[in-house]
Amino acid sequence: MYKALSGNCMPANPLQRQLADSIVKMVPLDDIRILLATGAKVNEPVTQGLRPLHYAVWQRYPEAARLLLVRGGDVNARDECGYSALHLSAEHGYIELVALLLRQGARVDYREDTDDPFPRTLLCDEPLRLAIRGRHLE
Repeated sequence: MYKALSGNCMPANPLQRQLADSIVKMVPLDDIRILLATGAKVNEPVTQGLRPLHYAVWQRYPEAARLLLVRGGDVNARDECGYSALHLSAEHGYIELVALLLRQGARVDYREDTDDPFPRTLLCDEPLRLAIRGRHLE
């Protein structure tokens, strides 16, 4: 999926990097639509497993997040660390984005299904724990 160039991981599709950069710069949605129409993918990782939706949440750009979800973005896609867009929005207290992701069916329970009396979480914390740790109690 990635091409290693000079020790850096680059997306196999250079339009992915352009899409991520456009989201970070909060370009108009029409520019994002053009990138999607010309080959950028809503679910293809950019780097380290981060999808365009992760970038929209990180930048606190709900309009871009909505567009990506409408275009088929995977609300539960996780990066290489196991973080979904909901993890990021909960950790940073982005209430509007948390609500949007939950309405789209974002997974909130990341416990392993075991017979142990105390369920274990996967590699990363659950979104609710991240929100509490960040004192985002709304």
